[in-house]
Amino acid sequence: MSEALPWGKWRVLISVLLVAGTFVATQIAVTLVIAAFEAASSPGLDMDAWLAASDKNGFVLSLASIATLFTCVPLIWFLASRREPAPWSYLGVRPFSRASLLLWCALTLAFMLCSDLLALALGKPLVPPFMVEIYATARSPLLLLLVLALTVPVVEELFFRGFILSALGSLGIPFRVGAAASALAWAVIHTQYELYELVLVFALGMLLAEARYRSRSVIPCIAMHGVFNIGAFVETALLTS
Repeated sequence: MSEALPWGKWRVLISVLLVAGTFVATQIAVTLVIAAFEAASSPGLDMDAWLAASDKNGFVLSLASIATLFTCVPLIWFLASRREPAPWSYLGVRPFSRASLLLWCALTLAFMLCSDLLALALGKPLVPPFMVEIYATARSPLLLLLVLALTVPVVEELFFRGFILSALGSLGIPFRVGAAASALAWAVIHTQYELYELVLVFALGMLLAEARYRSRSVIPCIAMHGVFNIGAFVETALLTS
């Protein structure tokens, strides 16, 4: 088996930017395609207003997220394969114990409970307005649930807890520093949330990184992310109904 080639900081940076750019381009492309169909089916539609609200449209979010599964995941694998003889293993797609998976999912539920109690104590809404908006505009709540439970976790965890953590480790950066960097980057992309929610996203990112470190697999991270999103979906459905 061939040995892994050395990673350089510029290669890591360019790879991260390529994935991020592909993600954004995919989202924009899907949004424009849906906008074209909406304009054709509703000639009187205020397209400027529709586009302005598209980032909170649950239907658009669902289809765009599914599209990123087919653009970003192959790209992440390709970039890893250019330097690693076993790219999936490098990304953390490795065997894991069932007990470990259950433990980390239980810790995720505990994290959700603590965050809900903190929100109540601080007078914050249990469900962010963004979640309420995408749920109301999803057209198919089942599709939105599928995206939140599977598609989003797979894409984001393979990138943030898979590729980024491994790439930073290849540069000799200590794991805790890499974990904080990946969690911060993950929080920054959630521009739909306010500062309070961003702090929670960062904290969840650190928990996910810890799961990757201790289990040596990204699969528990995907499961944890899915459990958290399912919990948020259920809370949204209950509170808005």
